[in-house]
Amino acid sequence: MEAAEKIFILYTSLSGNTEETAHIIADEVEGKVVDIVRDLPGLNRALASVRAGEVGLLFLGTYTWGDGVLPLQFRKLLRSVLIEEKEAYLPYMPLTAVFGTGDTIFPRFCRAVDETVYHLQKHGVTVFQETLKIEQSPYGLGQEARVRAFARNALQGASIDEGKRAILSVTGI
Repeated sequence: MEAAEKIFILYTSLSGNTEETAHIIADEVEGKVVDIVRDLPGLNRALASVRAGEVGLLFLGTYTWGDGVLPLQFRKLLRSVLIEEKEAYLPYMPLTAVFGTGDTIFPRFCRAVDETVYHLQKHGVTVFQETLKIEQSPYGLGQEARVRAFARNALQGASIDEGKRAILSVTGI
């Protein structure tokens, strides 16, 4: 396997909706799923792969807390990668696709997705032009097809050959 062909899906989930979305994406692109809160060994392996330039596509997924707030754990991850340890990460950051879940009862539906994109772009990370915002569960409202299309489009945007993808399983428990 050549370098820069691994795919990681790093996410944080409170209700399980973002986790479900991450697993659908992983199923579609055969990527590694890592819960950044509950799978610290997996997160450390993912971040080491990014620093080594081995990751060709990175999916970042988060829920939106309350009325548009990026969860603290996710904010800490972004701060570490983009600011505190930027010399170790930024030169090797792959194409990054951002997705999230939220609830339309709040005026700032899935604002955490927009905030994540803002911070990534501000620090020079190439962000996949399409974002994915899911209303609660990806299995409701016929959204699973949207999740799968988003995953395929991002994979195509990263130009990773289907026959050369890293297929490893690391899941957040």
